[in-house]
Order: sequence, then C-alpha cells, then structure tokens
Amino acid sequence: MLRQVQDYAPAVLLLAFLLTACGGSAVAEMPVRPELTNRDFAAPLDSGWHRQVRNFDGRGDVIALPEGGVTVSKTFCGWNRLSQAVVLDDFRQTFRTRARFAARSSRHDYFGRSGLTLGYLDADGGLLGETRWYLQAGGRPEENSPTRHSIRLTEAGQWLDLELDIADELRRNLSGVRPADVRALRITFEAFGSGTGGC
Repeated sequence: MLRQVQDYAPAVLLLAFLLTACGGSAVAEMPVRPELTNRDFAAPLDSGWHRQVRNFDGRGDVIALPEGGVTVSKTFCGWNRLSQAVVLDDFRQTFRTRARFAARSSRHDYFGRSGLTLGYLDADGGLLGETRWYLQAGGRPEENSPTRHSIRLTEAGQWLDLELDIADELRRNLSGVRPADVRALRITFEAFGSGTGGC
C-alpha cells in the first residue's frame, strides 16, 4: 500500500537531440506492487522497476547513479521509460520527488521530450488518467483534457522539487477520472524523441 510517496530518490531525466523520424509503439504489462520498491534505486533496477524501450534509432539508457537516483535518456527516435505501479488504497495523499529535465531537438520539425508521469489506474490496471510534467524542445505543447493534466516545464537542467496532492489534482484538473475508481498509481520516468512521421 502507498501511505505517502515522499522523499523519493532524485531522478535525472535527460534527452539528447534527435535526427530521424519513426513510427509505431508498444506497451508491456507490469505488475501492481503493494508498496513502492527500490525507491532509492540502490538495488538493481529490475528490482521493482519495469523498463520499456522502443528504439527506432539511437540509444536509450537507464543508469542508476552511485549517489542515489537514476538517469533515463533517449537519443534520436523512439522512447525509453522506467515505471513502477503501486497500490493506492487512499488517493488523499501527496506525491513528492526531486527531478531535473533536459530536452533538445536538432531540427524544427522534430521534437524531444523528457517527463515524469503519474498514471491513475483502475482495479484491472487500466489507465483512467494521468498527470504529466514534461520539458519539450520543438513540436507543439501537449493539450490538457478531462483525463490528462500536462504541466510544461521551462527549467532545463535545474533540480525541481515536484509536489502533488493527488486528491486535489483529481478534483481540480482531471474531471474525467472518478476518484473512487482509482486503485493504483503508476510512476513513469520517460525520455522521447520524434520526427515529422511521429514515433
């Protein structure tokens, strides 16, 4: 169970420039854990965390840092994600973490993005909605909807202390998500690159 997600290990999210276009995607299943595992990334990353990578070009790395924390990066086209889903038996909690983001694009018709997403899941693990902090270079900003609250960041390379009252977020920004249906929280660190063809 997730009592309060706070003092979460620092996360460094880096995304280098991209040069090529790509297409397609795939999402793998992951277990929902009773509590956050390996929150400081001190154990091997496959302990608690689930990695998804789609490489059309370039490389995607996930590196645990010796001082605690993790770097998730993707160069060129595709995406790289590190996620964990945990039971959320009471949505009246606060999520806290410290992160920094970087994104760069080498052409006006391509874009790069790094982000942190909280996905709100139902009892079957289905995605009900999400809150996303992201830094993007190139491309159009994401649009908000009743099930997605996107927070565009402008502070590249700076450490940010992110805090979110989950109950308040559901009430104010995610009108399409019924709080009573939320049973789990999926935490995802992501680096993404796309071109005119999309990834």
